[in-house]
Amino acid sequence: MADFRFDDDSIVLDLTRGERLGAFYLPELRMPVSAIREARAVDNAYAEVRGLRAPGTGVPRRLLLGTWRKRGSKSFVIVRGKAPGSVIEFDDGPFDRWITNLPVPDRLLDQS
Repeated sequence: MADFRFDDDSIVLDLTRGERLGAFYLPELRMPVSAIREARAVDNAYAEVRGLRAPGTGVPRRLLLGTWRKRGSKSFVIVRGKAPGSVIEFDDGPFDRWITNLPVPDRLLDQS
């Protein structure tokens, strides 16, 4: 299962091999902590996903995994079911948001 880790001044979203294949995204997901605009907990991570899947895997109401795009925005999503999770928004980088079922890392909550 995916997990957050911190490496120097970066946050990394570690994915399993299966998650990388399902997301059709093999590069490491790494962003500088300084690029984080907001990190928040959500009651239903599935409801935060907007746009069209391109590329990735989607099973309605069960699994969303990959890149979701809408006009002017690109999110990396790893969501299983309608469970709680987190949304991390970035000022700059390949993705505007990461949407996951993972809790917000304590290190990011301390910065708020």
